[in-house]
Amino acid sequence: MHYEALIRHIGLHPPRHKPNSVARAPQTRERCYNADMARLNQRLGLTRYEADEHYKKALEEYGKRHLDAAILEMDEALRLLPTSSEYYAARGFFFLEDGVNTRAAEDFDRALKIYRFETLALYGRGVIAYREKDWERALAHFTEAYRSRPKRPETLYYLALAQHRAGLNPQAIATMQQAAAIFEQAGDKKRSGDAAKWIRAIERVAAQEAPKLPALPGQSMPGRPALPANAPQPAPPPPGLPKPKP
Repeated sequence: MHYEALIRHIGLHPPRHKPNSVARAPQTRERCYNADMARLNQRLGLTRYEADEHYKKALEEYGKRHLDAAILEMDEALRLLPTSSEYYAARGFFFLEDGVNTRAAEDFDRALKIYRFETLALYGRGVIAYREKDWERALAHFTEAYRSRPKRPETLYYLALAQHRAGLNPQAIATMQQAAAIFEQAGDKKRSGDAAKWIRAIERVAAQEAPKLPALPGQSMPGRPALPANAPQPAPPPPGLPKPKP
């Protein structure tokens, strides 16, 4: 945006010359420019602060499971700072938690257009694909999310589930073991326990899928074994949103 247009857009006024007056000296113009830029930076900093305040309130409302209130706070944050991929990803996650997958997908896509490595948006896209049982697309999104943040246990957890659904059980076991270890290090016994249950369930399936003698003519090969009846449900732990910058 042109400098003067930007100044007008945020409510500041560029220096104006009086009619028929002599043009200002370069030093005077430079001082005016510096003063306007100082006010511009102050205004932009204030906008960022106000947007982060709404973001913090949104996280508080989410912690109380007030999803509608959290989404409204993110609406305000995005009104103030519409170029934040983090804000779009966060609002998309709230929509996802509220079961509004279409709006969630729209926000995740917006976040990724701004910053293609936005982890929460990649993760959210993977969750939507997983819920739709599109294992190939889920695996692709979770793999991208993993590449952007390899140590995020929630991503590892869902990546392992997608690998399992795609028939990649050895990889799924190794990935879920990583997730369980990070949860354990964080002292999260519940989620590390859930990951451990999945490891055992996938190991049992992998053992049943071990190579067998080829079928005799006229016999059909056994299909892929189903998960044990007591296998844990594939509901992942809440992914946890990034904290707003101070």
